[in-house]
Amino acid sequence: MYKYKVLFTLFIFAIQFSCEYNNDEVYYEDLTPPEKITVDINLDGLANGETVYIYRKTKVSCNADLKGKTLLKYEVKLGDKDLNLPGSGILYLDPSDYGGVEELNLTINVELKTGTHSIAEHLGLEKYLGSFKYKIKFIHYADLSLKFENTITQDRNLKVSWKPLDLQQLQVSKYEVYKLNGYEETLLSTITDPKDPFFVDESHVLGKQDYLILTYFENNKIEKLWDYHTVQIEYPSGGLDSEPIGFDKIKVWWKKHMYNCNYALELEDGTIIDCKGNTEAEISKTYNFPIYKDIKLHIYPANYTGNISSTAYSTQLLQSSRVKDIYLSGEIAYDLKHKELYVKDQYVLYAVDITTMKTIPDRYVNTGFDWDWSREYMYYSEYFEKLFYITRDYKINIYDRNMKLQSYINWGGVTLNNLSVLHARKDGKLIFGYTDPDGYWTNVYNLSNNQLMYREGPDILRNYAKRSMSKDGTYLSVSEDNYIQIFSFDNIEMLNVNSISTYPINFEECIFSKVDDEELYIVEKEQFYRMNALTKNKTAYIAGKFMTEDPFTGNVAYIKNDNILVILSPDLNEEIYSIPVSRVWDLRLFDNILTTSKSGVLYYVDLKPYIE
Repeated sequence: MYKYKVLFTLFIFAIQFSCEYNNDEVYYEDLTPPEKITVDINLDGLANGETVYIYRKTKVSCNADLKGKTLLKYEVKLGDKDLNLPGSGILYLDPSDYGGVEELNLTINVELKTGTHSIAEHLGLEKYLGSFKYKIKFIHYADLSLKFENTITQDRNLKVSWKPLDLQQLQVSKYEVYKLNGYEETLLSTITDPKDPFFVDESHVLGKQDYLILTYFENNKIEKLWDYHTVQIEYPSGGLDSEPIGFDKIKVWWKKHMYNCNYALELEDGTIIDCKGNTEAEISKTYNFPIYKDIKLHIYPANYTGNISSTAYSTQLLQSSRVKDIYLSGEIAYDLKHKELYVKDQYVLYAVDITTMKTIPDRYVNTGFDWDWSREYMYYSEYFEKLFYITRDYKINIYDRNMKLQSYINWGGVTLNNLSVLHARKDGKLIFGYTDPDGYWTNVYNLSNNQLMYREGPDILRNYAKRSMSKDGTYLSVSEDNYIQIFSFDNIEMLNVNSISTYPINFEECIFSKVDDEELYIVEKEQFYRMNALTKNKTAYIAGKFMTEDPFTGNVAYIKNDNILVILSPDLNEEIYSIPVSRVWDLRLFDNILTTSKSGVLYYVDLKPYIE
């Protein structure tokens, strides 16, 4: 073993002394050191360490500047998850993929070859390194909807505007606005100035219009946003008013619409009256009284040239003349001397001047909500110049002409089923007839002290009989089936002074005249006549339906041939006027002014120019 060690040592010495190192330049190569460069990453133009905000599925561009070097490694990690970066350098990040996560780190590591071809490079010890770190902030359920505001331009056109979205790192490139009509979309406007976004629609002036607004972002970082906006433009249903001119014309006028538009009226038969920019018109047409017709007020764009009947419209009510600001809820009392009416609104008692058919200023009283009697619940006495009004708190309030409360009568605390008689006589007696659950009662009060003088009842057998009081309060008629009894109040007690038999099949009711104390109107089916309550003398039959007697003139109105109101002279011998009507009930005459109530509105037509 020792021999082999000696031989190996001698062999090494021999080699060393037999070789010579040649250090001439031709025998070695001096390598160029690596360039001094930095690795750059362009992540949507953000600097290393900045935050990326993700509202929706967002396109994030991630590009490395290789400086002409060969890529060794390109690692992208979101949190602890490796992301496979496509060759396009585009990442798509969506908050919905990271539910419950608000923030993650995005780390990008890049390695490049130096290109020196050194042993160190080959051994992987020489290379360029780049490390970048960003914060990714996920905005879950971000509200990206546009907040619209509707206004009107100086030219009275619709303007819709909205505030630009305040989003980090997202810039709007343009908006597109479409009008939607069913399944049809029409491009209305393209907005390229996102700092002050709005559009004007000159063609929408009434009704509902849907719009689609598309929001586009620079570089398509997120997909376009879809916003729908509906503009509903109304015109007040009570914006139109009307006033008949005679019986064959109606003047119509309406409020000017807030938008730039033209107008047209469409009648119930389809007739179009194009009014252009005017806000009034005349309709040449004969209507029955009361006029209560729906018509269409078309409101269309000023530059519209198409078919008017296809444009938007507001339904308006064409009406007869009416007492303004009254919602009639019951009977009407009258004052012959001063030519006034007393009408009950839902909450107020009003005095109305017959000559103008307007409420009299400062002549009213607030009654609050009250019940609606099936018959009269107020009576005006010309002799006392007092208004007697039944209240729901079991009183009879007594007002003077100025509607000031003077006194009241307590009539009890029972529930009334029906009220039939309320009358103040010149001798100071107030007669009050009503039905309660026990039967029919007649009370007589002394107006000097408002105390009960006499009470008749309960009359159970004639509980539902119809009753009527004579003009001076002397007689009371009680009619049922074909039997009429006439009672007198000459004394305090009621006395039966006469009985009248009628045809049981035809009889409907009897009504005392408002003009003559002793005269009765006997109303039968399809005919009527007048009779003296004491002598039983009567006029000839009048074929038709009895309507009313005018307490001012004595003229009598009845319905003939279904829809013709005929006005007779007081003696019933002469037809002095006739008018077509649209209803055959609740028609009354006051000083030749025909009135009726429909849906709470007190309509009237003055017939004096045609009768006198």
